[in-house]
Amino acid sequence: MTVHAAAMTQSRPGVPGGTVAIIAPADAGARLALEYHAQGWESIAVALPADQLPPQARSRNELGALERAFTHQSMRRTLKRLRAAGVTAVVAGSAWGVALADRLAEQLDLAGNSPATSWLRNDRGVQAAAVRDAGLAAPRSMSTTSLMQALRWAEFCRLGQYSVACADTAVPLAPVVCRSESEIRQAWIGLRALAPRYTLSTELVIQEYLPGRRYIVDTVSGSIEQRPAVIGLWHETYDTKGLHQRTDSLSDSGLLGRSLGRVAQKALPVLGVDVGPARLEVVHTPGAGMALLSVQAFPQESPAGPLPCHANDPIRAAAVADVAGLVHPVSTARRFTTRLTLAASRDGIVDAGALSRLRALPSVAYVSPALTASAPVKRTVDDRSSPGYVILDGYDRNAVEDAYRTIRALEITRLYSGTRASVL
Repeated sequence: MTVHAAAMTQSRPGVPGGTVAIIAPADAGARLALEYHAQGWESIAVALPADQLPPQARSRNELGALERAFTHQSMRRTLKRLRAAGVTAVVAGSAWGVALADRLAEQLDLAGNSPATSWLRNDRGVQAAAVRDAGLAAPRSMSTTSLMQALRWAEFCRLGQYSVACADTAVPLAPVVCRSESEIRQAWIGLRALAPRYTLSTELVIQEYLPGRRYIVDTVSGSIEQRPAVIGLWHETYDTKGLHQRTDSLSDSGLLGRSLGRVAQKALPVLGVDVGPARLEVVHTPGAGMALLSVQAFPQESPAGPLPCHANDPIRAAAVADVAGLVHPVSTARRFTTRLTLAASRDGIVDAGALSRLRALPSVAYVSPALTASAPVKRTVDDRSSPGYVILDGYDRNAVEDAYRTIRALEITRLYSGTRASVL
């Protein structure tokens, strides 16, 4: 596979009172506008037509939260309006805005990633192939719309375990680990049924499953240095059924942090990420080292979510890097943050007393709004059926771990044993 070199346009860092165009704002789009406003910039939103978005994204075009907005109809019209608005930066507000943001930035002679490599930044299978062609570690993969082709590929490779996932890296459906043809078939059919809610892509990917510890690496590249700076490291833990248990912040100052940073510095240029935010999923397999699983090159919340005390918020860092052209990450070596994903072992109702005790734990910094007293919960079978999540944060690792164990004990004993009258 030939990977085209990214053609960086001329940057204009440090423009006072600039204007940013946020393309396809969803999820983090409104937050991104607020962070630009904090830097003294104005924002203008460019929405995509509904037929260019998957169903789940159509209700998340956050135009009402932004000062100025219009819907993209054609390149000519959009360029005319952005030039008239004096736009000094163009950024994607979601995964669906990446390709258009790249094209607009190039046409407006603004800092951005090359449109020639946009396709590398949203397909899990293509990313793995590109990285492997460049001599870096990634799982063997095949992207296809055909279950029969996927099964033939698996029979040819004869691997111990496989991972089946949506090719589109923005889809919030966890990859499924498979050990047999029947499991591959079942996972394929299930994902094909769910994927159209989240993506317009019809491809799935079957990959070599790489066991080991999984990490999230949040980076931002400024338009002056064009070198990814690590602004957040996280370790993810799953149970034996593949359900997410916790995500823990890591120090960026140790050997592990430096190793993960090197993965980003080598892989992102291969995928054409020269400026802006990127999130890498990396696995460390004993005896084999680090391997890249996927990259998402659009702004998104950190695993700490809306936690205001976390120093290196990737959305804030993306806005600051765009305005200043440089990235200045803050060391988080002394802070411990854990995102705990709740899991109900049975159907039930959230108990008011147990929830109050959970909220009162000193290390609890945030509880997802879905977790309310007397709310019904279903047995957790995947990430989408989780009752919610809790953010633990503090400078004392032992206190964070004590809170984690207490919450897990509450889940077993009382948290989902309430009645509808318990809220009274």
